[in-house]
Amino acid sequence: MPSFRETWPDLLAFAIGLGLARFFRWQARDLVWTLWLGSLVLGYLTILATIAGGVVAILHSLSTSETDPKSKMALLAMTVGGGLFLLVFFSLHFCGFHAGHATFLALFFPLPDITAPKIMVTFVNPLRLWAFAFRSVIPHYGYFLIPALMAERHHLLKSLRAVAPRVPNERPAFLVELFNPSDSPKPNNVPDPFFAPYKNVVRMHFLIFFFAFAHFLKLDSFLVYAVIYAAYFFPWQALRHSPIPTAEKTPCSTP
Repeated sequence: MPSFRETWPDLLAFAIGLGLARFFRWQARDLVWTLWLGSLVLGYLTILATIAGGVVAILHSLSTSETDPKSKMALLAMTVGGGLFLLVFFSLHFCGFHAGHATFLALFFPLPDITAPKIMVTFVNPLRLWAFAFRSVIPHYGYFLIPALMAERHHLLKSLRAVAPRVPNERPAFLVELFNPSDSPKPNNVPDPFFAPYKNVVRMHFLIFFFAFAHFLKLDSFLVYAVIYAAYFFPWQALRHSPIPTAEKTPCSTP
């Protein structure tokens, strides 16, 4: 079970999140936009960390290998090109998903001077989406990013730690998985580095829909907000006890 030293930042983030909601008297509209902003910023930072970590790890592997210079240059070009492709692809996909969701939110929880048609033009333009976020969302709800970053610190850094080499001459796990022959043993627990942002998006967007459901049922109260923020911030893993390993049974010897 995680210790208090590991979970106190989550508890502090939970308290800060509730404190901000109480101090600014945020209503359902404000809370759904805070979750949307947290999903966009934290998810995109995780994607950037994954791509950057992968490129750095491959470059490190190339610098320590004995491959001939011509092959190194070809691999370097593939690495840079692959990194740029992933950056463009996930920028369009991830940001486009959030643009569509922001359009939906603008219909039911409109922000001042923001309409759904204005957000729809950002669907295939990540730069416009970020301009919208900085201009219309962050000035109102940027405070929420402080506890959100605290609560999601593990998700944000997990992919970067997974791909970064731990010792100078050790290849990262994902490189072993990528380049090892099929008949060679592969490391266990190699994570999908791009899964974490979308997994977190699904969780936060379920909370957004729950906010909307509570709002339309006239359940706008601080208690409802506290329950939903608890689902986002509270370190529930601290309440889960690790399974106690059972002793392996050894076969009894027969005389």
